[in-house]
Amino acid sequence: MERLPGRGTGLCGCLTALDGLHVPIGSVTVPNSGRLLMASDGAYEPLEDAQLTLADHLEGSPQRAARTLVSTAIEHGGSRADNATVLLADLDR
Repeated sequence: MERLPGRGTGLCGCLTALDGLHVPIGSVTVPNSGRLLMASDGAYEPLEDAQLTLADHLEGSPQRAARTLVSTAIEHGGSRADNATVLLADLDR
């Protein structure tokens, strides 16, 4: 699984401090097929902290996989479970 360049919490920083902030922008070339995953830190950090593999929670349809990922994050997130958000899309060209 490839992460885009930049800080993991850069988007949050951009949303809260837009005045005079330089936002790093990057791009990657994606394969002709696969999945695009965008997840808040509240969705992926609880899995990392519990030493669970993110890819293991992405099986099935995008809707089912996103719900599974969010549910697992909430289960393991404790007090950080307030912002578990996932967008998952299948890519086919």
